[in-house]
Amino acid sequence: MFNLFTGGAGVIPESMAFPETDLAHTLFVTLYMLLLIAFVDFVSFGIHYLQHKVPFLWEFHKVHHSLEVMHPISNYREHPVDNLFYMTGTGTAYGLFLGVVYLLFGYLPTMPQILGVPLVAFAFNMLGYNLRHSHIWLRWPGNWAKAFASPAHHHIHHSCHPDHIDKNFAFIFPVWDVLFKTYHLPETNKDVHFGISKTYVSEYKSILALYFLPFIKVTNLHKKIAGNSKKTLP
Repeated sequence: MFNLFTGGAGVIPESMAFPETDLAHTLFVTLYMLLLIAFVDFVSFGIHYLQHKVPFLWEFHKVHHSLEVMHPISNYREHPVDNLFYMTGTGTAYGLFLGVVYLLFGYLPTMPQILGVPLVAFAFNMLGYNLRHSHIWLRWPGNWAKAFASPAHHHIHHSCHPDHIDKNFAFIFPVWDVLFKTYHLPETNKDVHFGISKTYVSEYKSILALYFLPFIKVTNLHKKIAGNSKKTLP
């Protein structure tokens, strides 16, 4: 996406379009890192919303939401098609942002990283967001809960209580949920119940079912829609 957007820029020059001072460089890199993470998080919010609202996408994303016990490796209980859709969207967002910065400034800063992860994202996970797929209820106090996502924020997203359905799509900044009226975060987890619904009986009783059942369901959805379209034709 970066090469497509910039016309195949090739080698990226080292110079910046503004005076090279330590302070200017530090401010630019910091702002760049924050804006990049915010932009990609907004795109991720939109992708996540579509995964719940578009029936075809939901059949693949439902694999992740069907879990009834939350633990750290629950994060990896996802369908490959679901991951492909998400990675394509976020990868496009990264390339678009980097391309715009390059065209405007002729420079791509190197973000400070820890273990290959941008510093802000690393610190955010270390502060508890890595516990989002767990039974540990951790909620930031006051309005901080609307500024940064907590494990509790994501627990509500996985809960099948009527008040919790289709809430909290954001990953890092819940402000997107606040803006689009999908934010909900009670003080306690007394109503949290993980899964599709309290009466849901899992259809994914084997690895094969987990991987292939969504394709069957999507095919059936397509046939149903096609059948309904024929009925409405004059």
